[in-house]
Amino acid sequence: MSPSSDEQRDIHMVVVELHYHSDVIQNLLTILSHARFRVTLLTVPEVLDRVYLPPAVQAKVTTRCKHATQTMREFIAQARPVFASADLVYFNTVRAFWKDLSSATASTLSMVRVHNVHGDLAPIASFYRPMTRLPALASHLIRKSVIGNEYRDRAEFFETVDYLMLPNEPITEYVQSKGFVADQKIAAPVLPFGYLSEPRQHRSGSTRERVTIAITGQVTKKKKDYGLVRKAIERSLQKMDHPLRLVLLGHASDKQASQVVQSFRGLESPMFELVSYQSHVPAPEFEKQMAEVDFLLAPIHIETRYRQYQEIYGKSKMSGLENDLLQARKPCLVTARYRVPEPMEGVVDYFEATPEGLSEALIDWVNNRRYEALADNFDQLSHYQPEKIAARFYDVVQRLVTSG
Repeated sequence: MSPSSDEQRDIHMVVVELHYHSDVIQNLLTILSHARFRVTLLTVPEVLDRVYLPPAVQAKVTTRCKHATQTMREFIAQARPVFASADLVYFNTVRAFWKDLSSATASTLSMVRVHNVHGDLAPIASFYRPMTRLPALASHLIRKSVIGNEYRDRAEFFETVDYLMLPNEPITEYVQSKGFVADQKIAAPVLPFGYLSEPRQHRSGSTRERVTIAITGQVTKKKKDYGLVRKAIERSLQKMDHPLRLVLLGHASDKQASQVVQSFRGLESPMFELVSYQSHVPAPEFEKQMAEVDFLLAPIHIETRYRQYQEIYGKSKMSGLENDLLQARKPCLVTARYRVPEPMEGVVDYFEATPEGLSEALIDWVNNRRYEALADNFDQLSHYQPEKIAARFYDVVQRLVTSG
């Protein structure tokens, strides 16, 4: 049972993000603003510069940002009084500084968000293609373990931290089934990466004859099968009743990404238009483009690589798809090997990961506007409203704080 408003009190939560994931921090702070959390954010300029908060949310957050002249060790040491004053220290991302963070927060209740289960909790057993990459892995082990002590420091950090927050129930169940950590260290997975946004205004009627689809995230062949998409679109254009506009809504800055962009450029015609970006897409531009999108496309590679480790989307790692669905309120075509959480099933459809399978799905969605019917189902996702997420997380944290 949730505590009554009279029993609730402000919970001081120190949020730590010293690496990246600005979008996750932005969503987290917005969610926390809907419950009685008093938040202190400890971060670095490159994260803070990409966090956009409305004034009402910003007013509830105290920010301490590392100065350019400080070392990270000095910044963490200077924050010890802040850590000591917290009811909960919440690590959104930890990729380094394991020992300093463990020491600084040893006497305070702590929780860490796990983004990459294999890399964080079972690194030695999860090397990516170990038999074909022996020299690279040997070098990695020497640098990280023998010289840098990273494996030892990381293991000690996860031993010291009190609780783990995993992205959703399927990933939580996977971790429990593998026994990567003791069950009592796993908090209830009530804090997703994103929340359900308010409905957007429909785009103007002048663009209704064109259908716009988007693939979100950094353009990289490692995570998404752009070759499959290109082949499927090439097969489909002559059978489509409406011109197609594809937006690659993420930065395409390296050589590999440029090759992806050029492959799509070869299809441009009165029936096909491509939009892409060579650098980070600013939030206003992202919103502008998303307002024109009819549906999303997620050609996800299920087996992926994070640094030297193999990760499996949907089991050991969360795709950004769920957050994009909630924030954009756009239906999505998803590769059949990836399954969204059950509450989101009503806003997606699945395609077989072949040129024929995706082509068939694209033609159906474009010609019959199937996405329009699915868009109405976002109203059924009240479970993901920020105030409801905040209330569930507050209950979890209050119980943990009370139990000591």
